[in-house]
Amino acid sequence: MIGLSIVIKGPITGTNTDLNGQFIINIPQGKSSTLVFNYIG
Repeated sequence: MIGLSIVIKGPITGTNTDLNGQFIINIPQGKSSTLVFNYIG
């Protein structure tokens, strides 16, 4: 989805999708993380 916001639950780390609906996010090594996806539209 274009314009989707993706954040790691907890610390303030996040990104948005590009025009192709793709994203890159850096997740801390050795930790279990939960991704939270938000879309307003």
